[in-house]
Amino acid sequence: MPRVEVESRKPLHVFLGHASDDKPAVRKLYVDLGSAGFDPWLDEEKILPGQDWDREIRNAVRTSDVVLVCVSKSINRAGYLQREIRVVLDAADEQPEGVIFLIPVRLEECDVPDRLRRWQWVNLFEENGYGKLLRALRTRAGLPGAAVSGQPPQAGPSDTASIQIHLFDGGGRPLADGSQVLVRLFDGLQRQVLSGFYPGPSILLAGVPRFNNYRDHYSLIAGLNGYRNAGFTPLIVRGGEAVSIFLMLVPENAGFDFRAARWSDIRSTTPSFFWLVCHGCTDRGAAQDRYQQLLEGQPAALAHLLNSFAIMTNLNFPGGSLVAYVKELVWDDTMQPAHYFAYADTGLIQQIEQAVDQGAFATQIGAEFFHPGASRSFRETRGGEASLLLTFYEDDSQVIDGIDCARMQVEFDYSRDLSAHALLEVMPSQTAVVADPRSVYALRWMAWRNLGAPAFEPPYAIR
Repeated sequence: MPRVEVESRKPLHVFLGHASDDKPAVRKLYVDLGSAGFDPWLDEEKILPGQDWDREIRNAVRTSDVVLVCVSKSINRAGYLQREIRVVLDAADEQPEGVIFLIPVRLEECDVPDRLRRWQWVNLFEENGYGKLLRALRTRAGLPGAAVSGQPPQAGPSDTASIQIHLFDGGGRPLADGSQVLVRLFDGLQRQVLSGFYPGPSILLAGVPRFNNYRDHYSLIAGLNGYRNAGFTPLIVRGGEAVSIFLMLVPENAGFDFRAARWSDIRSTTPSFFWLVCHGCTDRGAAQDRYQQLLEGQPAALAHLLNSFAIMTNLNFPGGSLVAYVKELVWDDTMQPAHYFAYADTGLIQQIEQAVDQGAFATQIGAEFFHPGASRSFRETRGGEASLLLTFYEDDSQVIDGIDCARMQVEFDYSRDLSAHALLEVMPSQTAVVADPRSVYALRWMAWRNLGAPAFEPPYAIR
């Protein structure tokens, strides 16, 4: 068996200092940095009940590789952030000269405090702001390819290649340091090239043999005790390049963490979802009650609703995103972990038919056989392994807010992408409806990271 060298690298620890008024924006930054392979530190995620707040903040700053001080117009009235800044400045004075440690991050157009002006800041609200921040963090971490965004790191000799594995948990955060991960690598003939345990969350496989033929189409599977296996195929290696792969390992008995989907938050974080939940209710109190009942009584059904909403938000038609065509949810016992019903603008059908001509959707043959009473059904074609499946019942119609609407069923279809696909050990081997929203979450997340699909960011996590 050819020798493959393995290197494990710890993710960069990044402290997020911020004012409480900026919590929603910083939560999103926390998720984004975790998904990018870093280890961000956010107080509400890391400080446990009963721990000394000031002590934990000071310890976190001292042990961080980089500190991001997030500033906005609210900074002048943020007393606690001012204390954090003093702690950060003390730590910055102890850093070696020339090391990137403190980065002021402007969340909006605002003044940077005088004490932070000596450090070059980044404007996160600008189009290229997040990319600049990533380049700075990659430079600090000493990662290859840091100077040019999106350029793959260079590998070694031309007769070998490298595979960089990035492992994440169900919250989109890097796997815990030192996690012993079983990695198996197979070439295009399904001959095993490597099998062994390596410490995560970042593993570099160097010296992967390159054959200049179909054997360079590798398959990789990663496993961790207590987690579902995950993998990807094909990983096509080429000389002079290193291939990066992002995998999500979901705990076998994982639950749903809806802290970011609380009623008090969704109005500001996902306003279109908030108003859709409210539609049809006599008042917001009634809407809140039925939402809370779903969250507490049917968490898997809520997860399915949030999964589909996150995807529909990124599916755009000439008349707006797919979400704009959904006018009212059906709140009854048909709202399940595998599917739910809604009433959608009938104009959506014409828009999807045009998307079929463009290859973004496909018509499902035999819709009336699998869904009695259905008139037609469409499957998303660019969603990786868990594709959105929309089935219409045009005989069941309503007029909502003056718009002709038809009943629509929303579910997910498991259908392998022949060019590249994510793998989960719990997935069926043939086309089927995906009933577990946790599988949808992991498959869509990996498709987003590895295939360049639209960002998948539902407001919950799997723990």
